[in-house]
Parts: sequence; structure tokens; C-alpha cells
Amino acid sequence: MPDFERNHINRMLAGKGSLALSLLATLVIAIISAAMFSPGPLEGHAGICLPSPNEWKLPGGLSFVLNILLYWIACLGAISLNKRFNFIPGSGVLFASVFMFAALSDPWINSRLSSSSIVVCIVLACCHLLFGLYGRRNASQEIFFIFSILSWGSMIQYSCVLLMPIFMLGAIFLKVFGVRECLASILAILTPYWIIFGLGVLPAEALRWPGLTNFFTGFAGNGQLYWLLVANGITATLFLLLLAANSLKAYSLGVRMRALNSFLNLLGIAMIWFMLFDTDNLLAYAATLALAFGFQAGRFFPECRLRRVYLFILLIPVIYITLFIFSLS
Repeated sequence: MPDFERNHINRMLAGKGSLALSLLATLVIAIISAAMFSPGPLEGHAGICLPSPNEWKLPGGLSFVLNILLYWIACLGAISLNKRFNFIPGSGVLFASVFMFAALSDPWINSRLSSSSIVVCIVLACCHLLFGLYGRRNASQEIFFIFSILSWGSMIQYSCVLLMPIFMLGAIFLKVFGVRECLASILAILTPYWIIFGLGVLPAEALRWPGLTNFFTGFAGNGQLYWLLVANGITATLFLLLLAANSLKAYSLGVRMRALNSFLNLLGIAMIWFMLFDTDNLLAYAATLALAFGFQAGRFFPECRLRRVYLFILLIPVIYITLFIFSLS
């Protein structure tokens, strides 16, 4: 870390000025996408009992603005999460810049509101609650809030159901998932649906569970989505490479830090797994995978011993801007 921070270029790339440029660059990319790209439907009926974001009849301008605002909120949420729990040592915000480029470089994601920005905000909100539980003897209230958020979210995006076991494992990693917490999670999952259906807000016929389509059978031949697959494939590959490199240094972390980073590792791996076996709903996982990649980059580069590590940092936006240009061609 000291070697990284002593280099002026490294400090600039990890600083708030670089993040501001990243936000501006990704905003320009998103505006170009909204003006030039007309993506077709992808997510299908992704809500368990309510319409998913791709089915909301929002004006194009409003959909675009809401999407960008949610990504900016997610960016600030990621910075706040690390500031509170310091799982990436140092004061740099390189991980936030990487996240924004990885998340907003694809026209399918940046040109309109989709489940991608909503799910990543839900994930960050739940992480803020989860990470604060380490060492707690009674975490049932916070666990109830986490699974309530996921349960409400599942009504418009069933990927929140797939996230539930991930957060259960996260609570186990933090050693706060006992009998009371298990009961609280079950009650939290059932309560929103009891409110909606028990009070007659929605009829029972509104319930639906979309079928999962895996990449290897139902999706690979869709040429229109080629660059979306390429972009997420590159993000997944870079994430796994950095995960492997960071894992070699995990022994030097404290118990709490290992628990937090183990959960973030699991989160990224789960996103890749879900993309492969729930490919029609790929957009729901894309931004969260980008977030996990950003966290891995934030851990790796400050500890990298290479003298010109800044060249590798600069390569990341170059890769995603190139992918963006090709996706519009």
C-alpha cells in the first residue's frame, strides 16, 4: 500500500478526481447509448407477482434519468460501505470508478431503467445491514430487515429470491445466524407476501415463477446480444483472475476482514453462476457482478508490486470504452 500511495499517478487514479471523471465519462456513454441504441426486451416476466422494470411503461427520458440516479446512488453506497467497514484498506475510491465503467459501458444496461440498477442498490442496502452484525449476540432484527428487503424486491425481480441463500451464508460467515435469526429470516420472507395477498391487494393468480434458461441451451444463438455477453464475460474473467490473486493474500487479513471479503467473493461467484443458469434474466445480475469486480480491483491494485501498475488500471476503462464502441457498431 505505501508504494502505491507514494506514486503520484496511482494516487490520482484512486482519488476522488478520477472518480468524478469516471462518473462524467460513464454519463456521456449512457447519453450516447440512449440516443443511438434501441434494445429489445430481455428480462421477460421477472417479477413474482408484480411487473418487472422492463415492463414498466415509463417515458424514455424518465427511465434514463432514474437509471443513472440509481447507479450514482449505488456508487455512493459502495463508497459508504467501505468507509464504514474498511474491507478495502486506504482512502482510495478506485473500486467505485472500476464499478461504474464495468456497469455502465453496455447499452443494454445504461440506456434505460432495468433490474440491474435496482438489484445492485438492494444488494448494497443489505450489505450495509449485514456487515454491521459481526460479533453481535442477537442479530434477529437486522436479519429481519435484510430478508424483508429481499422479499419485497422479489415481487418485481425474482433474482432477489436467489440472493437469499447468499445472504444466509454471509450471516453464517459473520457468525450471527442462529435459531432466532433463522426464524426472523423466514418470517421476513413471508410477511410481505402475507400483507399483499392476505389483505387482498393482489389476487393469488398474480403469483408466477418464471422458468430459468441456461446459457448453453436457450440463449447462445441470440446474435443481437453478442456484445452484452462479451462484456459480462470479460467482467467475469477479470473478477475471477483478481479473486485468485487476492486469495493468495487472504491469510494476512484478520478474522472479520476475511469474513467480509469471503462474502463479497461469494457474491461475485454467485452472479456468474446465476448468469449461466438464468441467462434470460442476465441484466439483473450484471451490475452486481460489476460491483464485485470493482471491490476485487480495489483490493488488488493498491497491493500490486509492479512499478507501472497504473497502466493496468488505465487499461480497464479502455477495455470497456472499446466494448461500448463495438456494441454500437
